[in-house]
Amino acid sequence: MATKHMHRFVGGLLFAATTLTFGALSPAHADKVTSVGVFGGGHIHSSKNELGTPDSSGPVGVDSPKNGLIAGARFGLQFTNWVGGEAEAGFIPTGSRLEDDKANAVRYGAHLFVELWTNPMAKAIPFLLFGGGAETLLSTDGGLSKDTDENFYIGGGVKFKNDSGLGFRVDVRAIFPPSNESTFATMDFEGTLGLFKEFGVRTRDVKAEPEPEPEPGPGDQDGDGIMDPDDQCV
Repeated sequence: MATKHMHRFVGGLLFAATTLTFGALSPAHADKVTSVGVFGGGHIHSSKNELGTPDSSGPVGVDSPKNGLIAGARFGLQFTNWVGGEAEAGFIPTGSRLEDDKANAVRYGAHLFVELWTNPMAKAIPFLLFGGGAETLLSTDGGLSKDTDENFYIGGGVKFKNDSGLGFRVDVRAIFPPSNESTFATMDFEGTLGLFKEFGVRTRDVKAEPEPEPEPGPGDQDGDGIMDPDDQCV
């Protein structure tokens, strides 16, 4: 159950991301490159994460979700040679830390990323990202309650791709959901490996064709300043 402070912060973050997105989508910048991918890894829930518990419960021993694996999919759109956006969702089997029960959660969100590209022929492309979303407990055996909490996150990673647009990537995230001990946020961690396929060609991936060498002009064999085709002496 997210606090009012978290609602306002995530709302402002998503508004800023949306504004930047529409600015980046102007025809002068669009490269029309899309991507789809899948990912899997681990999600570490903070012991102060209040998902499935009352807002800001406070006392020591309050419940929180267990750590779990995550598997999901993402869709991306490249706005420029450097900037793009992605939407993603991942399924997390989890449960109560205090009781022997099971629960299922899904984390979903959208973010902007910036590729730190320096070499047009590079196959490894580092990137940074920031965004916002939510995590929802879809089902629970009773230790936790069904719940949805907003979050915001920052992260980074590296993409490795070949000339056909196939590749894999490594992502790490710091995720900030509401805390059960304060009116703002605690911090979860997530690390994933993913596979992806890009569709379209970025401007920077297009190899420029070398300009042909100019045809040699007429010569002046006797050095009298008259070109050979017009020189009666040649």
